[in-house]
Amino acid sequence: MEATAITDALDVITNTLETAGLGTIYNHVPAKPVYPCVIITPMPEFITDGDVYTQRLINLMVWVLVAPTPDNKKLQLNLYEQIPKALDALESLGALQFDNVGQPVPVEYNQVKTLAAIIEVNYLIN
Repeated sequence: MEATAITDALDVITNTLETAGLGTIYNHVPAKPVYPCVIITPMPEFITDGDVYTQRLINLMVWVLVAPTPDNKKLQLNLYEQIPKALDALESLGALQFDNVGQPVPVEYNQVKTLAAIIEVNYLIN
């Protein structure tokens, strides 16, 4: 595995998501995110074996977070609009395998309450 394989993969995913109209895209955990946003973080099993001996999978969680609003219905509907945008962008990457989208979860980040969905993906690197 190349020394820059992880950062190269994150750059590809970040650049692809930036074109999807999802707001600010972070390939790290930001101190103060600007909403709406996507935050890409490692899964607990960050790097695993691929199907072929020399292949590796980078396992990531793509957090889709919507702009906070006191209206819970609007919050949920906004998230439902963002999820397909994220999926379409991610599925355009040939080296990426979609795993699942978790149920919407309330998130409190720096005393800001919002709603998020976590998309689990695997990115193939050689």
